[in-house]
Amino acid sequence: MRNDVGMARFMLAAMPFPGHVTSMLAVAEVLLERGHSVRFYTGSAFRDRVEASGAVFVPWRNAPDFDENDSRRRSRDLSARRACVR
Repeated sequence: MRNDVGMARFMLAAMPFPGHVTSMLAVAEVLLERGHSVRFYTGSAFRDRVEASGAVFVPWRNAPDFDENDSRRRSRDLSARRACVR
């Protein structure tokens, strides 16, 4: 179903956690079905899922990009960021 105003461009963003990404992917899929252009900004662990939906994957660059399943790296990366803030 296309709307009368034509195609719009959307940028969706989600924290790199399955619950966040899955919910936003549902939104992306509806927008894509309606003929809109969708870019999806999230962690690299979700690249395959985002690209499979038809959205354009945009990797996090200035936010902590982590894989919640890699607890050792996640802890190290987040600890380093906290040290920079102090």
